[in-house]
Amino acid sequence: MNYEIALLQRRHLDQGIEICCDEDDSTLTLPPCEDEEPCMDGRCPTCGSRLIDLLTTFVERDPAAVSRRWAVGSFAINSVFAPADSDEQVDLAAIKSALTDISDCLNDGESSFLGWLGIFIDQWGGTGRKIGALRFLYSGDLLNEDYLAKRILFEKFGDEAQPLEPWQPFTFGLGCEELLYGYCYASRSKYAVEPVLDSLRLAELALNYGQHRITDRLVTHGLAIAGGKIVISPGSSWPVFLNTFEDPATTRALNMEPNP
Repeated sequence: MNYEIALLQRRHLDQGIEICCDEDDSTLTLPPCEDEEPCMDGRCPTCGSRLIDLLTTFVERDPAAVSRRWAVGSFAINSVFAPADSDEQVDLAAIKSALTDISDCLNDGESSFLGWLGIFIDQWGGTGRKIGALRFLYSGDLLNEDYLAKRILFEKFGDEAQPLEPWQPFTFGLGCEELLYGYCYASRSKYAVEPVLDSLRLAELALNYGQHRITDRLVTHGLAIAGGKIVISPGSSWPVFLNTFEDPATTRALNMEPNP
């Protein structure tokens, strides 16, 4: 995730909001956001970027995380969507509930779980729908029990829960981080991404998300915040609470492919 792209998206998003909304309409108003005073709004690309940076630093550099074996799963939920060119809010509550149930099911008191959710535009599928999706990393005794997560998703969504990639060992990188980035074109059949930069489409997507905090799209257990960083915390069963970022996001490359 490239922080400069996030800054550009934030500027374009503010322009789209100014065009779309009346002065008396606060539905889409975003608070000011600076590196020193992040707004922590879930619709803010720069706060999404900095949260991604924090998560990536944890999974790639924290000695306790690096020394563990992890598995990863990611799914698109086809029944949770907004049509193309629609600004109706996508109700992500059922996806978050599913992530919470998966976390609870895999929690043995010593395990760690990091899950997140968001929406993407199904550009390569040709529909332009905004589709809800989830991803999680898990480390614990149930590492190979992928049927547990699949069972929960099937019970909640049936065949509408489609894997974005197979359950597999986690090797490098956060993956599907664009679900927290918040504004991207992607595909269920070919998970490559391209950032949205059109001002009006960004405003539309912000309305699709609705007002929330950026950390509202995280579900965790066995993790905590210490010294402004995410750390392993065996037995912790509540989501990590974060109300600021200690350091600005580093500049990292966004995995992009041209939009055909």
